[in-house]
Amino acid sequence: MAHLAGALGKPVWALLCYYPDWRWLLEREDTPWYPTMRLFRQTQPGDWAGVFARVQIALQSWVEGYPQGPMLPPSPASQPGSSVPIGGGSGLQRHPESRTGSV
Repeated sequence: MAHLAGALGKPVWALLCYYPDWRWLLEREDTPWYPTMRLFRQTQPGDWAGVFARVQIALQSWVEGYPQGPMLPPSPASQPGSSVPIGGGSGLQRHPESRTGSV
């Protein structure tokens, strides 16, 4: 799914092990193949806790409306009760009373 989302130009985050596949290159948080993709890498073999901690910080920042770092999705609307497009205008709308999308 990460390749499909990246190919479609949708914001996507990929979590990578310490020894990733060659296509992810090394020591980068981005990829030249998918400009809307952000990479979260293990800093040492087996350290998924560190990866998920960084994802948590990035997600929390996005939810609060203050994106940090490259390739984060746009922040949600700040006014209560407003419809927010999900997925970059894919036709899904956020229902004002819920966190889930509706068609």
